[in-house]
Amino acid sequence: MHRVWKRSPEMMFVATLIIFATMLVVRSFATHPTESLAFDTHAPAPKPSERSTEQMISAFQERIRRKPDDAAAYANLGLAYLQRVRETADPSLYGKAEQALTAALQHDPQQLDAVLGQGSLALSRHQFAEALRFGEHARTLNPYRSQVYGVMGDAVVELGRYDEAATTMQ
Repeated sequence: MHRVWKRSPEMMFVATLIIFATMLVVRSFATHPTESLAFDTHAPAPKPSERSTEQMISAFQERIRRKPDDAAAYANLGLAYLQRVRETADPSLYGKAEQALTAALQHDPQQLDAVLGQGSLALSRHQFAEALRFGEHARTLNPYRSQVYGVMGDAVVELGRYDEAATTMQ
């Protein structure tokens, strides 16, 4: 006998979260293709990144001082500020992130990381319609980048458009 599932906003939200979590897990394996899934009990534990977010911010600032037209450096600086907000819960850094991301887009309107950063920033500020616009713009630049669908999926969930969220995440 075939069971029929009722679509409810709660079920769609849960399904979207499961799909998003699955994408993150798959992406983590894809970004480290040389790592084996087998555990080597004799191998030392991997070292955490040697550079802190603060050090990365300083490095990107220095790179911008040397190459003031480097859109990627501005984008990475903005993303580093967003990471620093996550680490410190200091919302005053949103303004710095926005300045850097805006500068990146002024130098290169097609700078994908800056567009995605703007989408993430809009999500953080609960500006979900704006986040969706950035996500859609990012999709036109590169429909194969998984972060595009993370921004779009989060935005449509927050806008209460659960069917669209499920489609976006799939």
